Amino acid sequence: MGEDREDVRFDRWGYRLEYRVQAPEACPVRRLDAEVTDVTVFWGDGTVNCDFVTRSDDGEISVRHYCHSNGEECPCSAVFENGAIPRVSPVRDESADELLITTYVGTPTTAESITASLHEVSSSVEVVDYREIGPDAEWSARVDLSALTDKQREAIRTAMYEGYYETPSETTIESLASLVGISSSAFATRLRNASTRLSGY
Repeated sequence: MGEDREDVRFDRWGYRLEYRVQAPEACPVRRLDAEVTDVTVFWGDGTVNCDFVTRSDDGEISVRHYCHSNGEECPCSAVFENGAIPRVSPVRDESADELLITTYVGTPTTAESITASLHEVSSSVEVVDYREIGPDAEWSARVDLSALTDKQREAIRTAMYEGYYETPSETTIESLASLVGISSSAFATRLRNASTRLSGY
C-alpha cells in the first residue's frame, strides 16, 4: 500500500485569489435539494463539467454530475476563460446559493480580468483573499493513491507530471488523453472519478 503514496512538490508563484460569489440562476447548485459538501470542476472539449457531492437529511451521500458549454454564464467559465483553474467549495453557512472559488494567477492583470469576468456573470462578487505567493514559496502535498484503480492512478500521475494542475495549466485533457492512448472523454471521466475518490467520497 505504501508504494502508492507519493510526495509531490510544487513551486508556485504569482497570486492566490479567493472569491465568494453568488451562483447565477442557471447554476446547478441552486437546484440541488440536498446539502453540497464538495464540488469538483474541470474543463475538456469546450465543456465545463461539475460534480457535486451532496448529503441528504438522512445522511445519504451521492454525486451529481452536470455539464455545459464553456460559453454559458458561469463563475467557473469566467476563471477558465482567463487561463486559470478554479477550485470550488460550498459556503459553510446558510447561503446555499453562494460558492467559494480559489485560483492562482501569474499577474495582477489576470487577477483583475478574472474579477471583471466574475462580475459579468454573478450579481455578487466578494474578494475574500488576495495574496502574493513568492517564487521561493514551496508547497508540498502527500497524495495517497492506494484507493485508486490502476487506470485512475495513471490518469492522476499523468495529469500531475504534465502540469495539468499548474496555473496556467501546461497541458489539456485532449493532450493527456493522447499520451495515455484513449479518448478525451474517457480520460476526463477517469480523472474525475479519481479526484472524487481521493476527496474521500
